[in-house]
Amino acid sequence: MPRMLVPPASRTEFVLVTIRQLILSGELVPGQQQLVETELAESFGVSKTPVREALKTLAGTGLVTMSQFKGASVRIVDADMAYAVYDLRLAVEPAAVHRAVRVGADLTAARAALRKAAKTRSKAELSLVNRDFHRALYAGCGNPLMVQALDDLRDQAALITVAGWGLVPSWDEEASEHAAILAAAEKSDPDLAAFLLQQHIQTFVDRIARRLPTCRKDSMDADQLRAALSTVVAIPVTPYGGDGWVDTQAYARLLERLVDGGIGVVTPNGNTSEFYALTHAEARLATELTVKTVGSRAKVLVGVGHDVPTAVDAALHASEMGAELIMIHQPVHPHVSLAGWIDYHAAIANAVPEIGVVLYVRSARIGGAELRELGARLPRMWSASNTRCPIRSGSPARWPTPAPTGSPGSPGWPSRTHRVPGAPVPAGSPPGWRTWPRRSRCACWQRYGPTISRRR
Repeated sequence: MPRMLVPPASRTEFVLVTIRQLILSGELVPGQQQLVETELAESFGVSKTPVREALKTLAGTGLVTMSQFKGASVRIVDADMAYAVYDLRLAVEPAAVHRAVRVGADLTAARAALRKAAKTRSKAELSLVNRDFHRALYAGCGNPLMVQALDDLRDQAALITVAGWGLVPSWDEEASEHAAILAAAEKSDPDLAAFLLQQHIQTFVDRIARRLPTCRKDSMDADQLRAALSTVVAIPVTPYGGDGWVDTQAYARLLERLVDGGIGVVTPNGNTSEFYALTHAEARLATELTVKTVGSRAKVLVGVGHDVPTAVDAALHASEMGAELIMIHQPVHPHVSLAGWIDYHAAIANAVPEIGVVLYVRSARIGGAELRELGARLPRMWSASNTRCPIRSGSPARWPTPAPTGSPGSPGWPSRTHRVPGAPVPAGSPPGWRTWPRRSRCACWQRYGPTISRRR
């Protein structure tokens, strides 16, 4: 971040305005731990005090989240946040504009905002001008409580707007809608102005919300995840451009094609050989691009692995970005003990208790006893299978596929998997326990149901 000169005015206000601008311009990315007081203070040439005060103010307006353990970060825009903010706007703003037009409030600032918007191309500037236009319409309503309620939403609405334009560039369309709303207000038609504003707000949130990630932390449905994992789960290959870096546009097109084709779960960083070839920055970028592109149209299952701190960091990043599940790659060390295998998976899974966890199990050494012990460390665990993949989620312990020998509750539990002829099966596994041979794997990881359980 370049060093900036501090004007003689309020240092806190300067830092506040600058950080807000960096957030709305996308230079500070939602979810990433970039808001470090010492680094920001050095960049701005100030002490930590004005930075701390600015971050507290931004947290109050909803642009920043503060955590005792994780510090400050830019707030992640998800569908639940968008609906919460825009539901309140829909309830208050049209009524406030109706009052303002009815009493003949001054529209000079609204006209100026539209003229300024026509000359602005920066998303951050457009977002600020957009909120200035809306405030100019409702500020003269005569009800200070309405004005205060809407003012409190301005930063969050601006953040949602920038996120929405990143998904669906629609400023030109919205500019035409603004012009129509202003024209109705200038004609002193409060009913039409309020109606057009309500349509404008509703259309925007409907357009972007389905593409935003969903907040799963309080409402994860184990049955929905189980159902999604019983279909085809696609692992996209990460494309690269001529500069040797990830081709983000090609990757987004690939994801769109998968989701448009009916894929219900997408697994970035899921291919084993590719996963260990990716740098950590490339893997994080793949996660972010997948969550952003897929939105709420499919579940995101992020591959994580390497050493425990690296895997935990990747799992936390996946959770913060909005992924519903992580898949823990099997450790590649040739001398992993069974106890070490259990400790490794427990450490990673317990770092993200709010999302589901898939275990990628290929070793014939891992049997029912190990899964039972891991289940005791993660009591809220259920299972779907690739080779054998337990998944921990917020439901009572049960196995939708046959439980390995020694697993809790295995007698009488449902049996609906099938064995591929010639595939090795771990010693002690009950009849019907399925293990796909290595040669049968492909770019898309698939969990087959009873009707298509054999591969050729």
